Amino acid sequence: MLFCAAGHELTSAELTREEKDAISHRGKAMAEIAPVVAAALDS
Repeated sequence: MLFCAAGHELTSAELTREEKDAISHRGKAMAEIAPVVAAALDS
C-alpha cells in the first residue's frame, strides 16, 4: 500500500525535494529558523 501526502497524488518518493520540504514539519521549521541563524551569524 502506498501513501500520498494530503493534497498530493504522488508518493513521497515521487515528490521533489522542494515539494517535500514545503509539506514537511522539518522543512517548515528550517524555513522559520534560517533567518534567525543568518542574523546571529552576521552579528
